[in-house]
Amino acid sequence: PLRRVGAMGWRRLVIEKLPYLALGALGAGVALLTLYRAIPVTAYGAYGPAARVAMSAYSLVFYAWKFLWAGGLSPMHELPERVDALEPRFLLAMALVVAVTAILIALRRRWPGGLAAWVYSALMILPVGGGVHAGLHLVADRYSYLSGLGFAVLAGGGLAWLVRERTRLRSPVVTLGVAAAALIVIGWGAGAWRQSKVWHDSERLWGWALDLDPQCAMCATNLGAALIMAPEPGLARARQAEALLRHAIRVRPERAFPYHPLGVALALQGRDPGSVLVSADLGLVRLQQGRHAEAVPLLRRALATNPAHAPMRSVLARALGAQSEVLRREGRAGEADALVNEAQAVLAGTPA
Repeated sequence: PLRRVGAMGWRRLVIEKLPYLALGALGAGVALLTLYRAIPVTAYGAYGPAARVAMSAYSLVFYAWKFLWAGGLSPMHELPERVDALEPRFLLAMALVVAVTAILIALRRRWPGGLAAWVYSALMILPVGGGVHAGLHLVADRYSYLSGLGFAVLAGGGLAWLVRERTRLRSPVVTLGVAAAALIVIGWGAGAWRQSKVWHDSERLWGWALDLDPQCAMCATNLGAALIMAPEPGLARARQAEALLRHAIRVRPERAFPYHPLGVALALQGRDPGSVLVSADLGLVRLQQGRHAEAVPLLRRALATNPAHAPMRSVLARALGAQSEVLRREGRAGEADALVNEAQAVLAGTPA
């Protein structure tokens, strides 16, 4: 867009950028390796090619829109259990991406900056879009910062052109443009100040997020956990937390996250310490404490109620493996081997 190709040639332009590309590749590689070791990549079996295209298109439109209108901000825009490319929001996003791209390509000679900003935005979103995805979110508000830099340059360039051409243009036009830009920046500042109040504490933050999306299971889980983590949660807060956590489990029953705080909420109410949910919770706590012998029977009981629950199978297998090592060190090799065999059967989803 700066029209340097004709003046300098492609070769020189490419060579001058090679050091930046090398640094970028190194930094991106380290960052992605760290991320994907901590957070597993979203399985392609669950979200196939059509879903990936829909997610990528939605991301590109979402971040461009959030840069222009930062409303409805949330710490969690949750990834649906299933992404249907024919869902209206995804269909609209794909249509907009195709239309905007086609228009900008057609205008590339008269307005090269528009296409450059659009391509830049897509490149910034590529590592966190649908193609390579990790985490529980479909999109994240924070990614609109980098992806919106190209649009910010366009806006700044437009304002600079307006001021530069003030002698040729009518004075009211320039004054109106500058005043509009100032009002927009002031409005964004006021919106940022107001939004910062949402981050006052965890309860307010996740309550806000749940108001925006009542079906967000992670928001309900985090709000429930925040309620019971208060210094003196009390009976009313424990009941509210229980309702939120049960809602999270109903929405996304395949996730193990809500069970631990739910067990705590039940315990705070003095409710049935022998229940399955509390067994799962106590089993996880005992495993984290290294008390494997106590964790194993609790986790067995929890898994028995839902043998298809893959996360619980994984946790039980881990507890069995840890306890087998303890037994082996004590010289009880036969019992240790039996636990190893049970762990393998649990992971395979077959009876031990």
